[in-house]
Amino acid sequence: MDNLKAINDSYGHLIGDEALQIAGHRLQKSARPSDLVARVGGDEFLVLVLDSITADALDELANQVHGALQQPVDIESATIRFSASIGIAVRRPDDQRTLPELLRDADAAMYRAKAGGPGRTAYHR
Repeated sequence: MDNLKAINDSYGHLIGDEALQIAGHRLQKSARPSDLVARVGGDEFLVLVLDSITADALDELANQVHGALQQPVDIESATIRFSASIGIAVRRPDDQRTLPELLRDADAAMYRAKAGGPGRTAYHR
């Protein structure tokens, strides 16, 4: 999630925690039934695509996540808007990277996405 610190600073940690829960729920609804969605810490979530997926379908999944997260949410007396910077690492059949290595590469791509501004997607190359 982008700007969780700003949400916590502006509205308090209870509202920030509720925003995280809403984001997780929206991610779960955006993902396919075969995908694994998890919060990996702080403001970071993981969507692990376990089935094969085309590049177009992966782009569409990222767009669905962006769209779901961009919808404003009312928490107590605050209207919260948030977005996500998405980093994607793709593992091909002949790829020897381990899961920790894939997560590292997705994390690096996410930081490149963040550097471009909130609500962006970047692929690990």
